Amino acid sequence: MNKRYSPNRTLIVEVLSPSTEAYDRARKFEHYRSLALLLRQYLLVASEGLEIELRTQQIDGKWLLSFATKVEDVIDLEIGRRAPVTLGNLLRRAISVVRY
Repeated sequence: MNKRYSPNRTLIVEVLSPSTEAYDRARKFEHYRSLALLLRQYLLVASEGLEIELRTQQIDGKWLLSFATKVEDVIDLEIGRRAPVTLGNLLRRAISVVRY
């Protein structure tokens, strides 16, 4: 097992804006990766359009990249335990939080 891998790390969510998207995808992700004891998953949510990008660190230290672009697409969030959720369900929950 990779010494930098820990199942008890954090999910960081970034909502991408057109002005910061390139920075969030590259430099900010590199910064978070340098905090090895912190980051386990990095979720990028498009503010324009229907797209989510999830980067998940594997046991060997490599990063798995997955995309969701349809409401029925499933992403595997690991918040305490594995929690598969559809893109549509995730967006509905986010909208209900923003309303309050």
